[in-house]
Amino acid sequence: SYPRGYFNENIKKIVSDCGFKEARTMKRGITDIAGYDKYELPITAHIYPHPEYGNNIAKSIIDLYEKANQEENGYFNLVLHSWEVNRLNLWNDFIKIIKYIGKR
Repeated sequence: SYPRGYFNENIKKIVSDCGFKEARTMKRGITDIAGYDKYELPITAHIYPHPEYGNNIAKSIIDLYEKANQEENGYFNLVLHSWEVNRLNLWNDFIKIIKYIGKR
């Protein structure tokens, strides 16, 4: 993953030249990666209170998980930073998400 999600064509070339096969950005909400540049792969969800999640982070992320499972080329990638989860007290959301996925 690019530091803080920042990258450009030059950075992508450096990553490729270093032998990495792919790299992630912090573009969120993607449930199908067909056609994406392998050095600009998005994420599906980030456990953080982003505005598009409204007041229910866990439900919003679980909805994205379900959407990914309905896509022909479904893709689900979950990102979290433990220091953010700890600072914002998001452990319950994380546990709900992991338990839900674990039951599937």
